[in-house]
Amino acid sequence: MKKIFSSILALLLVSSSALPVAFSATTNATRIEIMAPTTARVGEAIDVTLRAVDKDNKTVTNYLGSVIFNTDNIGDTIPAPGKTVTFTANDNGEKKFSKGIVFKKSGKQKIYVYDVSDEIQGEVTVTVEAEWATTTTNDQTITIITPETGTKITADMVVVSGKTRKNSKVNIKLNGQDMGSPALSDDIGIFTKNISGITQESNILVAELIDGTNTVVAKSAEIKFGRVTTTSSTYGVTIMPSSTVEASSPIEVTVDATPGLSELSISIDGSVLVAKEGTAGKYSLQTVAPMKAWVYKLPISQKDALGQVKTAESTTVLTVTEKVVVVVPPTPVPVPAFKNLKTVTTGSKIVFDFWVENAGSDLSGFKIAYGPNADALNQEVVTLPLNRIPSQLVPGGYTWYVDKIPEGTYTFKIFGRTQDGSLISNFASEPIVATIGKDSCTIGNVAGLMVTTDDDKSIISWTALTGATSYNIYKVSAAGDYALFQNTKEPTYTINLAKGDVVYENFVVKAKCDDTTESKEYSSMSKVQTGPGIVAILVILSAITWAFLMRRRYI
Repeated sequence: MKKIFSSILALLLVSSSALPVAFSATTNATRIEIMAPTTARVGEAIDVTLRAVDKDNKTVTNYLGSVIFNTDNIGDTIPAPGKTVTFTANDNGEKKFSKGIVFKKSGKQKIYVYDVSDEIQGEVTVTVEAEWATTTTNDQTITIITPETGTKITADMVVVSGKTRKNSKVNIKLNGQDMGSPALSDDIGIFTKNISGITQESNILVAELIDGTNTVVAKSAEIKFGRVTTTSSTYGVTIMPSSTVEASSPIEVTVDATPGLSELSISIDGSVLVAKEGTAGKYSLQTVAPMKAWVYKLPISQKDALGQVKTAESTTVLTVTEKVVVVVPPTPVPVPAFKNLKTVTTGSKIVFDFWVENAGSDLSGFKIAYGPNADALNQEVVTLPLNRIPSQLVPGGYTWYVDKIPEGTYTFKIFGRTQDGSLISNFASEPIVATIGKDSCTIGNVAGLMVTTDDDKSIISWTALTGATSYNIYKVSAAGDYALFQNTKEPTYTINLAKGDVVYENFVVKAKCDDTTESKEYSSMSKVQTGPGIVAILVILSAITWAFLMRRRYI
């Protein structure tokens, strides 16, 4: 009879034009599994969970059906009585109803669930015992934990919490008036309820424990608390160095307000920035002005220690002007230098490949000096003329080698020579340290680091090294610590700017000539805008698994 009644009610729900209907989107769910306690008491609120399962009893995570509840007794409390309950994609085929069912009668009672559009259903039996005795016992005491007697609040709401018998209904009264539907205690007897709209200066709060017939079986002691109407105030806003600044200029905003606020935030161009209280009543933050020229209003939001929020617009505004860009053309000073320097060591032999920048017409060849350290380059070899030593690795570059070197670690340095054998002034490579006796490589340092930033991204790029297999990008902390941030095969990467506070961070780069060997020195450091907010996504990525392994290696 119950099933027939529920089927008729489900049909009415599906056919009614006045009610929204969500049809099942599943084709492989075969039943609804109902998970509930095996026993309960009359008047006890119990948790119920529904799970759509297939023929193999596996959860159907894409189940989007609409179901209706029913029990064996009219008058039992059920979720959404007379209405459908619709599963959403976020439910993943499983939906919980906390304290959702209360039985009015004892005995073997059943819970039924039916899908209103598919032949899918479920049922479960719960043994319902008689309700608790109505005589006062320690099991039926009720206590209000918060607020405490003597509490003073400034907002018009308060959260009432307390402890009583588990899984029971609790009626809250404020100044003798019921505060809406009863609260339900959880499995350990804790109950909570939010009360709003408090207007009286003096208030009396009482909690009542009620049974399945809504009879009061226990009352708490009276809690007396007050409400005060003192609110936080804003007295002034100061912007340094001035309230009129160029776009993207650093600024410091200070707000004079009520001391001891739990939070004070300022909204600038849609970004909400939290200020910190330094001295009493003075809240400051440092940021940069927006990139767009405009007159910006400064809404200020304050939250006091009791959670009361006040938002007001400051009479001070921030005027941002266009940034004046002064372009000073650099004076070119051609200085000869070695670029794309790479070495490969095999046995007792080391091979050098490199390219020369700004080579003068007097360059005829090179000298390679080496020794145990940079201060003792006591051995040397001289290359053939330039036209006899073209590099196959570095286009337009040169190559030479030193052979039959005893095992050990040496420092090498390359010098430019004229045709008569004299060295060219200020034309020497950086020191190169290599170990003879094992296969290895070295590579020159990264140069030419540049940063460009527009409305939504920052792009870091550098001069490519021909012999580099990839590049390691490091982030430099304020304390001067270097942490591997990303590995990329290309000499550039892009950072998209997220919403939030403006953030600047320092980055450096090293080149790699094989899987483990890096440049000796870091590149020059560049300050990069990585926010508002945090680094969002790295657009140019190398193989993700490889980068993950490298990060673990260097952290």
